[in-house]
Amino acid sequence: MLRRLLIRSYPFSIRTSVSYSTTASEKVPVCLPGPVRVGSVVRDRYKLLDRIGSGGSSIVWLVWDQQQSRYVSLKMKPKGRPAPPCQCPGEATFLRLVPNIDGQMHPGHIILPQLFDDFTLEADDTTGVIRGYECIVTNVLGQSVQTLRRENRISLPWDTMKQVVFSVLLGLDYLHGVKGVLHGDLKLDNILLGLPDNPDRAIERFLASLDSSQDTSGPITIARPNMDMLDIRLTDLDLAHLSQNDKHHSFRIQPRALRAPEVILGTTWGLPADIWNLGCLTYEMATSRYLYLQGPGPSDDLDQLSRMVKFLGDFPPGLIAASSPISLKYFEPDGRFKHSIERVPFEALVVFTLTQAEDRPTGLNLSTEELALFIDFLRETMCLEADKRGTALELLNHPWLDDMGKRYISKVEEE
Repeated sequence: MLRRLLIRSYPFSIRTSVSYSTTASEKVPVCLPGPVRVGSVVRDRYKLLDRIGSGGSSIVWLVWDQQQSRYVSLKMKPKGRPAPPCQCPGEATFLRLVPNIDGQMHPGHIILPQLFDDFTLEADDTTGVIRGYECIVTNVLGQSVQTLRRENRISLPWDTMKQVVFSVLLGLDYLHGVKGVLHGDLKLDNILLGLPDNPDRAIERFLASLDSSQDTSGPITIARPNMDMLDIRLTDLDLAHLSQNDKHHSFRIQPRALRAPEVILGTTWGLPADIWNLGCLTYEMATSRYLYLQGPGPSDDLDQLSRMVKFLGDFPPGLIAASSPISLKYFEPDGRFKHSIERVPFEALVVFTLTQAEDRPTGLNLSTEELALFIDFLRETMCLEADKRGTALELLNHPWLDDMGKRYISKVEEE
């Protein structure tokens, strides 16, 4: 049913070829005298009100757009970072809507932030540390799913977790299928909540709560989000890459705990790396555990690879053959692991973690069928051979997400 609705909304069998080019707004720098602080006005238009996020070297500001009389979000990334070896363009390019109506009809485009403006900011910083910023202006969003999980004392409700997975898959199918773009950095900090129907009220309540005598920077939080109908947004395309450049993709991407095997082994990677990433993230949301790391502390490639072998079995010889020479530190040419390790069936691990472990999620009472479908979904995302993983569209139609698909269809038909 969901497949029919999506195909009616957008011809998924026809994948759009998008040409990415640099716009004039990216080429014309704007000068900002002095350091960036609350109260600064950027481009004679955007007044900085408060810091609402950060990640890597970027800072996200809540700003007032004096030209459009509205609140917007301004992300500022210091200039001068090394370009990726593949020379893929930047985040603003990937956020632009594709220039055809079919692409704009794809339901996944609303999962991404809405791009309003982008420009280069030259900062007159006498320290010489930061010589300017690359800036993008988007709609304002709320707290991350990571924050929401902490508020719920680690575990998200099961249906809430499924909503997040479904929404992220919608966004990924738009990125993968329409734009030909790999996200490259899926994590709970990059999955945010949209603001409620009256966003200005939520923003003004947030501003009124600020204490000028303290550093109160942080996300705009939705006090009591409707957990049955979350508005999920997939953000931060700083590490996004074009799939058409896949021959040049063999460097490290993704959060360590969620890194695909082909990325670890230094072979070329593409869109399926996002699918592995999402599978690991789904397991993390369901169990509050990392699947391929022993714990939150530092880890190394050997630790991650050994756990993959432990739960998923030997690596395909083709993957080892295509990998960098470093893979032979860990594997025989036929894919056998060089280190002795106890094997644990993947299905047994998931069942134990969700139903028997001492730190299992509380109040979770899954039917045998639901548990089996969940395991099958994870299996579809975590094939060691990248080309055997499900696509985003295939996973949207997986039986485990049937209830989310029906809920989505009802919402669309009501609108």
